Amino acid sequence: MSTTTTTATTLALPHILFILYLVLPPLNDAVERSTATRWTYTSILLALHALGLVILYHLSPAAAASASASTSPGLYDGQRGEPGWPEKRALLNIAIFAVANQNVVTVFRILRHVARLGGPRASPCSVGMPAWKRITTPTTGNERERQEEVPKRFGLERIRWAADGWMSLRGVGWKWGCAHRRSWPTWPDAVVRGGRSKWIGYNLVRLARNLLILDLLNTLSQTRASLHTSCIRCQPLPALVLDTFLAGAQGVFALTTSYLVLSLVCVTLGLGTPQDWRPLFGAPRHAPLSKGGRRGADWTHFLGDLERFWARFWHGLFRDSFVGLPRGLVDLVVVGPPCATAIGTVNGRAPSSAPKEDDDDDDKTRPRARAPRQRSHGETLLTSLLAFTLSALLHSLPNYIMLHRLPLGSAAFFLVQPLGIALERLALKPLGLVRSDAWSGIAWVLLWFAATGALLMDEYVEAGFWYIDMVPHSLVRPLLETVTGYRFTKRDDWM
Repeated sequence: MSTTTTTATTLALPHILFILYLVLPPLNDAVERSTATRWTYTSILLALHALGLVILYHLSPAAAASASASTSPGLYDGQRGEPGWPEKRALLNIAIFAVANQNVVTVFRILRHVARLGGPRASPCSVGMPAWKRITTPTTGNERERQEEVPKRFGLERIRWAADGWMSLRGVGWKWGCAHRRSWPTWPDAVVRGGRSKWIGYNLVRLARNLLILDLLNTLSQTRASLHTSCIRCQPLPALVLDTFLAGAQGVFALTTSYLVLSLVCVTLGLGTPQDWRPLFGAPRHAPLSKGGRRGADWTHFLGDLERFWARFWHGLFRDSFVGLPRGLVDLVVVGPPCATAIGTVNGRAPSSAPKEDDDDDDKTRPRARAPRQRSHGETLLTSLLAFTLSALLHSLPNYIMLHRLPLGSAAFFLVQPLGIALERLALKPLGLVRSDAWSGIAWVLLWFAATGALLMDEYVEAGFWYIDMVPHSLVRPLLETVTGYRFTKRDDWM
């Protein structure tokens, strides 16, 4: 077996074992038998993920750059110094970042759903096998939401269900994602009523628009030396703000464009419905319906304060892990352990220690795990601090693997976010300086990220994320070169 095959197998093995936990009912029953068996299986998966991260660390281009001349030939020997090496190095860093990021996210999901860490029974809609039920959301007000039972036998339907659940990071259409469903952006009413063909046409137009905007942003970034050869934080204040928002906007449109391509492929091939592929980022036309059945939202709905930015505008791919674990831990400390009736069922059978799960919302007689309650400012801020600590870990660990140095900037960016939320909750809003439903809230959000965004972006600049061409064949660049006479060329001294 070649080194490449061995490496790929090692990296994929923990993900395969996690999927098998979902696919195979006998394995799931064995894991769910007790807390000890769940933690044993969890420990095996965590050890394999740790091994995968170590392998990625030694595969990174930074490892080749730091190797001494006396070492044996490395993976990238003969490539360093070649004309195309800077771009190749950037692409390798992006690939390593993506794989390492997925590894860390899967670790959080294992702790959340398999080990049930942090108040495992605090919310029956968030953890455990009963939570892995598909939810059919009604498109009109005359239908009730319907929950599909977990396929109880191994087969094609169980494989499809497991693959769908494993790839759904936000939990859209799943019972375990119900805690966040009110913050998901939705499609405009006319698009939903028009059916699949209307949705495909609408998103093809959005894809073309996003490609042009991404092309423009990427072209403009070629004129900014700080996005290739130096740090953003080293610039004068006007240049710092410009580079921060230019880099951040490229990240948003790159994620949105990739998501649009994948969603269009899946919906066109019949592998999902438009409601399974909600918009990734918030926009006024994608605001959830109000109680009156109308949208009528503006940008303040998504950007009125820092809490709205992170809860409503940002993509939310990791929200279940980031918020679920801390919220469960805080509830466990403040309220105490939930009742045992929230354990629910495993593969359709109720454990001997708990009554049979009944998902009928009209059944008010069976005990509930925990009634909804109003959380205090202190609990909310503590939950935010723990959530952003997990986010700092998620973003810092891949950066450490890429750069082979402590990623203090990205860690600091996420750790200061709870301070901004506390500042607006405890001072700015009570003093009337910021209103969530006014443009003062949007101005505050932009000011905050202008001050803190460079902490995160500098490490991606060093890794070369903005060095590559994000659009394969640029249409904007030749046009701008013809109009302005300026040549948008790259510099290879960024390494």
